[in-house]
Amino acid sequence: MATARAETAADHDVLALLARCVGRADLDDDDVHRVREAFVSTGARQIVEDKIRRLVRQAHRHLASGVLVPHAERRLHDLFLRVAGLSPADGTAALHLPRTESGSR
Repeated sequence: MATARAETAADHDVLALLARCVGRADLDDDDVHRVREAFVSTGARQIVEDKIRRLVRQAHRHLASGVLVPHAERRLHDLFLRVAGLSPADGTAALHLPRTESGSR
């Protein structure tokens, strides 16, 4: 997603960073930080987070369709939320992601 967005924006610096860093297990902390910032600056992170939220809401609607007994529906709903990084306590919490230095998630 970040690569596609950087290509669209002709952001050659981000493209070079992603080509050099993505998929490598030996990145230092500075490179990891730069890649995270690229995900934010390209809008890729927000797009993915929004899609996760939409899919969780869709899953919840399907679970609430009345096909399952209430206990099973609640358990599956909590499972979907946990897998998506959301809080089962309220079902609508923001993704639990570390903040960047700029304060964004």
